[in-house]
Amino acid sequence: MIDNEIFNVEKCVQCLEQNATWNKSMLQIIQKVEDSKRNISTAFTPQRRFIALDLNNPRVQEGLRISLELFSKMYELCMKENIHFLVVLIPTKESVFSDYIQNNSVLDNSEIIDELIENERRINERVKAYFREHHIPYVDVLSLLKKAVGKEQIYPSDDDHPNKNGYKIIASSVQQHLRHIK
Repeated sequence: MIDNEIFNVEKCVQCLEQNATWNKSMLQIIQKVEDSKRNISTAFTPQRRFIALDLNNPRVQEGLRISLELFSKMYELCMKENIHFLVVLIPTKESVFSDYIQNNSVLDNSEIIDELIENERRINERVKAYFREHHIPYVDVLSLLKKAVGKEQIYPSDDDHPNKNGYKIIASSVQQHLRHIK
């Protein structure tokens, strides 16, 4: 059950307004990575992403709890209506490129990048364990996206969302999962 006292929209808006200056300055820090040997040319915004994955922030922890609860409710509703429900776990760009940027002290933002990647890994473990425990089907596309790094451009250099090549990998994973349930 969502606790209205904890999850209060007005309080969230007030918090965002109070932290707007800090958030804007955090969004402007961009980490560029160029590696012609590995065919990698992209940029990251780890500070922005870290705001949503900071496991030391009680709001992030509560947001994760609420999200998992809502996934259960969606799954239950779909089961009642005989609708197949599938969650696609789409990783951050930083996790996809983690083999190249994690523990890389040459990068200006290496500490925040490392913490971001570790937090995402911990969150994914919790989410997957929850999904297994509640029998919620999911597809994790991280390994397939990681395999494509350096082989093809799967993200625009200036955007955190996959490009058509990245989305094609994601769609193929979903298609493969759906073929196995028929």
